[in-house]
Amino acid sequence: MVGGRDGAGLRRYDGLPQTLILNHQVPPMSTLSELLAEAATFHSRLTADVHVSALAKRLCDGLAPLSLQAENPFCDVCDGSGLYYLEAKFPFRTYAELDAFGTQWGKVKATGVPPGLPRYYVGRAKKQKKRIAAGDFVPFYLGKEMNVQSRLSGHMDGKLEASTYALKLKERAEIFKHIDLRFSFVEIPVEERAYFCIALLEKALRDRFNPIIGRQ
Repeated sequence: MVGGRDGAGLRRYDGLPQTLILNHQVPPMSTLSELLAEAATFHSRLTADVHVSALAKRLCDGLAPLSLQAENPFCDVCDGSGLYYLEAKFPFRTYAELDAFGTQWGKVKATGVPPGLPRYYVGRAKKQKKRIAAGDFVPFYLGKEMNVQSRLSGHMDGKLEASTYALKLKERAEIFKHIDLRFSFVEIPVEERAYFCIALLEKALRDRFNPIIGRQ
Protein backbone atom coordinates (compact mmCIF):
# COMPACT_ATOMS: atom_id res chain seq x y z
CA MET A 1 0.00 0.00 0.00
CA VAL A 2 1.42 3.37 -1.02
CA GLY A 3 0.97 6.32 1.33
CA GLY A 4 1.49 10.06 1.24
CA ARG A 5 -0.24 13.36 2.01
CA ASP A 6 -2.79 15.30 0.00
CA GLY A 7 -2.88 19.05 -0.66
CA ALA A 8 -4.40 19.72 2.73
CA GLY A 9 -1.63 17.84 4.45
CA LEU A 10 -3.88 14.89 5.31
CA ARG A 11 -2.33 11.44 5.15
CA ARG A 12 -3.69 9.26 2.38
CA TYR A 13 -3.30 5.57 1.52
CA ASP A 14 -3.63 4.63 -2.12
CA GLY A 15 -6.04 1.80 -2.77
CA LEU A 16 -8.37 2.46 0.19
CA PRO A 17 -11.86 3.95 -0.16
CA GLN A 18 -11.95 7.73 0.24
CA THR A 19 -14.30 7.47 3.24
CA LEU A 20 -11.70 5.45 5.05
CA ILE A 21 -8.93 7.82 4.07
CA LEU A 22 -10.79 10.92 5.31
CA ASN A 23 -11.75 9.30 8.60
CA HIS A 24 -8.36 7.66 9.11
CA GLN A 25 -10.03 4.28 9.49
CA VAL A 26 -8.74 0.78 8.76
CA PRO A 27 -10.63 -1.40 6.24
CA PRO A 28 -13.95 -2.72 7.60
CA MET A 29 -14.04 -6.11 9.30
CA SER A 30 -16.15 -7.47 6.46
CA THR A 31 -13.26 -6.85 4.07
CA LEU A 32 -10.81 -8.44 6.47
CA SER A 33 -13.10 -11.43 6.89
CA GLU A 34 -13.26 -11.88 3.13
CA LEU A 35 -9.48 -11.80 2.87
CA LEU A 36 -9.13 -14.33 5.69
CA ALA A 37 -11.63 -16.61 3.99
CA GLU A 38 -9.64 -16.34 0.76
CA ALA A 39 -6.45 -17.11 2.69
CA ALA A 40 -8.02 -20.21 4.23
CA THR A 41 -9.12 -21.41 0.81
CA PHE A 42 -5.66 -20.80 -0.60
CA HIS A 43 -4.10 -22.72 2.31
CA SER A 44 -6.38 -25.68 1.69
CA ARG A 45 -5.65 -25.70 -2.03
CA LEU A 46 -1.88 -25.35 -1.59
CA THR A 47 -1.63 -28.14 0.99
CA ALA A 48 -4.11 -30.46 -0.70
CA ASP A 49 -3.17 -34.13 -0.54
CA VAL A 50 -2.34 -34.26 -4.24
CA HIS A 51 0.37 -31.60 -3.87
CA VAL A 52 1.78 -32.87 -0.57
CA SER A 53 1.88 -36.44 -1.87
CA ALA A 54 3.71 -35.34 -5.01
CA LEU A 55 6.32 -33.47 -2.96
CA ALA A 56 6.71 -36.40 -0.56
CA LYS A 57 7.29 -38.75 -3.48
CA ARG A 58 9.91 -36.48 -5.01
CA LEU A 59 11.74 -36.19 -1.70
CA CYS A 60 11.68 -39.96 -1.18
CA ASP A 61 12.61 -40.80 -4.77
CA GLY A 62 15.53 -38.37 -4.70
CA LEU A 63 17.20 -39.71 -1.56
CA ALA A 64 20.96 -40.16 -1.89
CA PRO A 65 23.64 -41.34 0.60
CA LEU A 66 25.18 -38.64 2.79
CA SER A 67 28.70 -39.12 4.11
CA LEU A 68 30.03 -36.90 6.87
CA GLN A 69 33.51 -37.41 5.41
CA ALA A 70 32.62 -36.07 1.97
CA GLU A 71 34.30 -32.78 1.08
CA ASN A 72 31.39 -31.17 -0.73
CA PRO A 73 28.35 -33.45 -0.57
CA PHE A 74 25.92 -30.70 -1.61
CA CYS A 75 27.63 -29.48 -4.77
CA ASP A 76 24.69 -30.62 -6.91
CA VAL A 77 22.03 -29.14 -4.64
CA CYS A 78 20.11 -26.10 -5.86
CA ASP A 79 21.10 -22.70 -4.52
CA GLY A 80 17.51 -21.49 -4.72
CA SER A 81 14.45 -21.86 -2.51
CA GLY A 82 12.94 -25.19 -1.60
CA LEU A 83 12.69 -28.07 0.85
CA TYR A 84 15.25 -30.62 2.00
CA TYR A 85 14.90 -33.91 3.85
CA LEU A 86 17.18 -36.26 5.81
CA GLU A 87 16.67 -39.88 6.86
CA ALA A 88 18.70 -42.07 9.21
CA LYS A 89 19.12 -45.83 9.44
CA PHE A 90 20.02 -46.92 12.97
CA PRO A 91 21.98 -50.05 13.98
CA PHE A 92 19.26 -51.18 16.41
CA ARG A 93 15.68 -52.43 16.23
CA THR A 94 13.93 -51.25 19.40
CA TYR A 95 12.21 -48.03 20.36
CA ALA A 96 14.03 -48.04 23.71
CA GLU A 97 17.33 -47.74 21.85
CA LEU A 98 15.94 -44.96 19.67
CA ASP A 99 14.86 -43.14 22.81
CA ALA A 100 18.38 -43.58 24.20
CA PHE A 101 19.68 -41.96 21.01
CA GLY A 102 17.23 -39.13 21.59
CA THR A 103 18.61 -38.60 25.08
CA GLN A 104 22.16 -38.54 23.71
CA TRP A 105 21.15 -36.15 20.95
CA GLY A 106 19.14 -33.78 23.15
CA LYS A 107 15.45 -33.96 23.90
CA VAL A 108 13.06 -31.03 24.13
CA LYS A 109 13.64 -29.06 27.36
CA ALA A 110 16.79 -31.07 28.16
CA THR A 111 19.68 -29.09 29.69
CA GLY A 112 23.32 -29.19 28.66
CA VAL A 113 22.47 -29.39 24.95
CA PRO A 114 24.65 -27.42 22.48
CA PRO A 115 23.11 -24.04 21.59
CA GLY A 116 20.98 -23.84 18.47
CA LEU A 117 20.65 -27.62 18.16
CA PRO A 118 17.31 -28.92 16.83
CA ARG A 119 15.82 -31.17 19.51
CA TYR A 120 14.58 -34.75 19.53
CA TYR A 121 10.78 -35.01 19.74
CA VAL A 122 9.50 -38.05 21.61
CA GLY A 123 5.97 -37.77 20.23
CA ARG A 124 7.14 -38.03 16.63
CA ALA A 125 9.76 -40.68 17.44
CA LYS A 126 7.04 -42.95 18.84
CA LYS A 127 5.44 -42.93 15.40
CA GLN A 128 8.60 -44.53 13.94
CA LYS A 129 8.48 -47.77 15.97
CA LYS A 130 7.56 -49.92 12.96
CA ARG A 131 10.36 -48.49 10.85
CA ILE A 132 12.88 -49.07 13.64
CA ALA A 133 11.70 -52.64 14.19
CA ALA A 134 11.95 -53.35 10.44
CA GLY A 135 15.44 -51.85 10.18
CA ASP A 136 14.22 -49.21 7.74
CA PHE A 137 15.41 -45.64 7.32
CA VAL A 138 13.65 -43.24 9.68
CA PRO A 139 12.62 -39.65 8.84
CA PHE A 140 15.27 -37.61 10.63
CA TYR A 141 14.90 -33.94 9.69
CA LEU A 142 12.90 -31.75 7.32
CA GLY A 143 13.64 -28.13 6.52
CA LYS A 144 13.13 -25.23 4.13
CA GLU A 145 15.33 -22.37 2.97
CA MET A 146 15.65 -19.65 0.36
CA ASN A 147 19.08 -21.14 -0.47
CA VAL A 148 18.89 -24.89 0.08
CA GLN A 149 22.54 -25.59 -0.74
CA SER A 150 23.79 -23.02 1.75
CA ARG A 151 21.44 -24.26 4.44
CA LEU A 152 22.48 -27.90 4.05
CA SER A 153 26.12 -26.86 4.18
CA GLY A 154 25.34 -25.04 7.43
CA HIS A 155 23.82 -28.21 8.87
CA MET A 156 26.95 -30.12 7.91
CA ASP A 157 29.66 -27.66 8.95
CA GLY A 158 28.02 -25.68 11.76
CA LYS A 159 30.15 -25.28 14.87
CA LEU A 160 28.92 -26.87 18.07
CA GLU A 161 29.26 -23.67 20.13
CA ALA A 162 27.53 -21.48 17.53
CA SER A 163 24.00 -20.27 18.32
CA THR A 164 22.87 -20.78 14.72
CA TYR A 165 20.02 -23.30 14.48
CA ALA A 166 21.61 -26.29 12.74
CA LEU A 167 22.23 -30.04 13.05
CA LYS A 168 26.04 -29.55 13.22
CA LEU A 169 26.57 -33.01 11.79
CA LYS A 170 30.36 -33.08 11.54
CA GLU A 171 30.73 -31.72 15.06
CA ARG A 172 28.62 -34.63 16.31
CA ALA A 173 30.15 -37.27 14.05
CA GLU A 174 30.68 -39.65 16.99
CA ILE A 175 26.92 -39.97 17.44
CA PHE A 176 26.56 -41.03 13.78
CA LYS A 177 29.41 -43.56 13.88
CA HIS A 178 27.14 -46.53 13.09
CA ILE A 179 24.23 -44.61 11.53
CA ASP A 180 23.64 -44.32 7.78
CA LEU A 181 22.33 -41.00 6.50
CA ARG A 182 20.73 -39.99 3.25
CA PHE A 183 19.21 -36.75 1.97
CA SER A 184 17.18 -35.20 -0.80
CA PHE A 185 15.82 -31.83 -1.83
CA VAL A 186 13.13 -30.28 -3.98
CA GLU A 187 13.58 -26.86 -5.54
CA ILE A 188 10.50 -24.64 -5.29
CA PRO A 189 11.23 -21.27 -6.92
CA VAL A 190 9.33 -18.49 -5.17
CA GLU A 191 9.76 -14.79 -4.54
CA GLU A 192 10.83 -13.93 -1.01
CA ARG A 193 7.40 -12.49 -0.22
CA ALA A 194 5.85 -15.88 -1.11
CA TYR A 195 8.28 -17.86 1.06
CA PHE A 196 5.49 -18.49 3.54
CA CYS A 197 4.00 -20.87 0.97
CA ILE A 198 7.01 -23.16 1.37
CA ALA A 199 6.52 -22.97 5.14
CA LEU A 200 2.94 -24.19 4.71
CA LEU A 201 4.12 -27.09 2.57
CA GLU A 202 6.85 -27.91 5.07
CA LYS A 203 4.28 -28.10 7.86
CA ALA A 204 2.08 -30.46 5.82
CA LEU A 205 5.06 -32.68 5.00
CA ARG A 206 6.23 -32.70 8.62
CA ASP A 207 2.82 -33.94 9.69
CA ARG A 208 3.18 -36.73 7.14
CA PHE A 209 6.82 -37.74 7.68
CA ASN A 210 7.06 -37.12 11.43
CA PRO A 211 10.84 -36.54 11.48
CA ILE A 212 12.32 -37.25 14.90
CA ILE A 213 14.49 -34.12 14.97
CA GLY A 214 13.42 -30.51 14.55
CA ARG A 215 10.88 -27.94 15.59
CA GLN A 216 7.18 -28.77 15.72
